[in-house]
Amino acid sequence: MNKMLLIASNEFSAFVRSKAFIISVLFAPAIMGISVVIQKAAHDHVDTTERRFAIIDTTGQLADPLITATAARNDALAATTGREALGGPFTPEIAEGDSLPELRLELSERVRSGNLFAFIEIPANILQTNQPPDAVRYYSDEPTYRDLPRWLKQILTAEVRDRRFAAARIPHAARQMFRQLDISVNVEAMGLVDLNSESGKIEDAQKVDKVRAFIVPIALMILMYIIVLTSTPNILNSVLEEKMSRISEVLLGSVSPTHLMLGKLIGCLWIAAILALLYLGSALGATHYHGYGDAVPPALLAWFAAYLLLAIFFFGSLFIAIGAACTDIKSAQAAMMPVMMLVIMPLMAFPIIVENPNGNLAVALSLFPPATPLLMTLRLALQPGPPMWQPILALVLTCGTTLGIVWAAGKVFRTGILMQGKSASLREMLRWVFTK
Repeated sequence: MNKMLLIASNEFSAFVRSKAFIISVLFAPAIMGISVVIQKAAHDHVDTTERRFAIIDTTGQLADPLITATAARNDALAATTGREALGGPFTPEIAEGDSLPELRLELSERVRSGNLFAFIEIPANILQTNQPPDAVRYYSDEPTYRDLPRWLKQILTAEVRDRRFAAARIPHAARQMFRQLDISVNVEAMGLVDLNSESGKIEDAQKVDKVRAFIVPIALMILMYIIVLTSTPNILNSVLEEKMSRISEVLLGSVSPTHLMLGKLIGCLWIAAILALLYLGSALGATHYHGYGDAVPPALLAWFAAYLLLAIFFFGSLFIAIGAACTDIKSAQAAMMPVMMLVIMPLMAFPIIVENPNGNLAVALSLFPPATPLLMTLRLALQPGPPMWQPILALVLTCGTTLGIVWAAGKVFRTGILMQGKSASLREMLRWVFTK
């Protein structure tokens, strides 16, 4: 036991003295600080660049009202004291041509050259009431910019509605009444009504907080992912370096392969614990600062710690086996790709969990041991949370699988650590596992 702890201490001290650990230590606070600075800068600065756009009006009736509405918007923008909070002006122009395809090409070239920001094409049947109209086409080289197309949709919708009412001979007073009656219905997400056990009064439901409902659970899953990905691959490098330099042969002269492997796993666990304290401490400090101190209850932290422990032993054992079976860095990098896919796979599945955390697919994925630590932690943090038998079953399944992986990795480590020359194939490693 003393030898195992000595190996663990050596692994831990070697890592904490490295540049990688210093970067890891600074990572969480740096990310927190940078995010605050970016949010502050984004809040204080709004793009006020002029956006010039062209109008292809095949109806011959909507370009002038659109230009008038644009002038009114720009005048209101110039008269507002907080101009930076409203964005930049829009400058329209009417585009005309004999051939529509050639006109589209000409305007597209102007957009590419920077002379024009975008152009729209209003279909000829947009004012007809006897059939669904074609969509207004918005052409731009910057599809992520939404202010201009959003504003154009709003103005054109109102103008087309008025002209359709006029074509249907609906009186002006009726149109005004329709505008008052035609409102958008907002659906507000709420929690559940509860009964106060002390006073006996019914307490109103609270609005669903997106930070508590979505951001905190996803942040916990990503923190675990970062910790696992930061700590466990270092064992592979450590084993491979000792094997290539023949230091492992010296170590095995005074300690058994099993103790050597377990010592490295314990050292990796200590590293993960330090990173978890740093990252979780920074995250919890940020949540307390923003008034979400109760968003991560102690029970959730306990589950996080239990699943993190299993994830470290699970993936750490796999990386140790790879390091022992390989003889050079190139073959080790190729062999570790399947393991990296097992680590990354839960991130690909988490949108399914968030959409329906208690659905059959979510339950099945979270009970699959390689994905359990990340996905079950996510499900535990999402409301309403899984039935208690599911995280307990997941814990048991992952414990059993982890013990099997540690045992198999120990068999590979015992044989491969002293092997030189050619790296072992997957078939050879399986043969080592089942050889007595």
